[in-house]
Amino acid sequence: MKNYPNQASSFWRLRDTLQTISDLNAQGLDVDDDGVLGYAAARKGAYTFRGLTNPTTQDLDARIAVERQKPSGSQGARTFARELRRTLRDMGWLDGSTQLTADGQALLDSEANSVEEQALLVEGLLNIEAVDRDGHAHHPVRTMLQLLAHKPSMMRMGLELALEPEDDSAAELARITALYDMRADDRLQALDITDFQRANAVKIFPTLSEYAGLVVEEDGLWSLSQDGWRVLGLPQNTPAQAAQAIRQRRGRRTTVGRLVNIVTAGQRRATRPPRALTPEEQHRAYERLAERTDAHQGIVRRIWAHIGQGRGDMFEDEFSYDLLFVPTDEAESAVLFEMKSITNETDAYARVRHAVGQLVYYEYFNVAPSLNGRSIDKITAFDSEIPEPLVEYLTALGIGALHSAKGADVVALNPLGQAFLDRLQ
Repeated sequence: MKNYPNQASSFWRLRDTLQTISDLNAQGLDVDDDGVLGYAAARKGAYTFRGLTNPTTQDLDARIAVERQKPSGSQGARTFARELRRTLRDMGWLDGSTQLTADGQALLDSEANSVEEQALLVEGLLNIEAVDRDGHAHHPVRTMLQLLAHKPSMMRMGLELALEPEDDSAAELARITALYDMRADDRLQALDITDFQRANAVKIFPTLSEYAGLVVEEDGLWSLSQDGWRVLGLPQNTPAQAAQAIRQRRGRRTTVGRLVNIVTAGQRRATRPPRALTPEEQHRAYERLAERTDAHQGIVRRIWAHIGQGRGDMFEDEFSYDLLFVPTDEAESAVLFEMKSITNETDAYARVRHAVGQLVYYEYFNVAPSLNGRSIDKITAFDSEIPEPLVEYLTALGIGALHSAKGADVVALNPLGQAFLDRLQ
């Protein structure tokens, strides 16, 4: 397995170190001197000394004086400087003379947490190459995204394989995907690495990719975000194209449509949205979590079972849409579902009104950007029949309606719902 520096364990270390380099260059100081950069980064707060919490200037001066008495190879600030320089160069933010590139300067000029900052970070991460002693190179962040597209990772297990491929070929991806499916102990043995090496290998790429909005971590489960799916689906797969796609998406959409099967569909019930959502997105996600009662999830499972396996991919997003069916045949429309459990006639009107707004909103913001122009049909499914005026309302809006009661067959409530059922024959 290839090695890669793991000192860039947070985005703020990268950004603050880049700012430190800019400042040192402006002063005419030698940024290629590990001592100059390392101890300047310590004073900036980008590098921190073990045991020093909220140090004063005097505390830092005293500690730096002690550190400088050690052999150069034992000075952590020097190691930090060397590794951060390499990472920033690999991301395309520093040139060979350790001057900021146009993208590096643009990063510093961007507003914190802005779309532009996100786009530049995505491009930088996808630029990173890991190279072995024989000169074989691959792009570890893209490899990691491909593994997460195969299946999510619990506690980053298996994501060390982002540094395993010899190159970016399909054959190498198939090889490491087989390793990814192994038990953790068997995988370590196959890779011939220690658990300490594995832990170092997963320090930076998942963390930075989460900040970049490409992945989501929820209670230890790491998954692709909508932006992550979008980046993987780009036809040319270039870092610059990925950055442009982020800009066009108008900002982070960090909830994720998880690939599910007949066993996992409608099973997982999160308790809170991802931390990276905006306050408005957090509010909307909490509303969605509250809707996912046992009755609601039962409709999800029954619709999944009626569609059956082998027809295409099925996705759930606990924080936005209920179910997304993407048929294997690309000529067929994808189908976005909204499920509603109905208690009485008055409740039916409120539930249908909510369903329409949710379908339209999540189609535009969460689904369409990931499907590259593919047509999308919208379907509602209820566990009780709904009044005829509501059926007519859904039909007039071009939305299909299905009835899926526990222990009964799925039946259509309008012609659009029937057209979907006919597709499954």
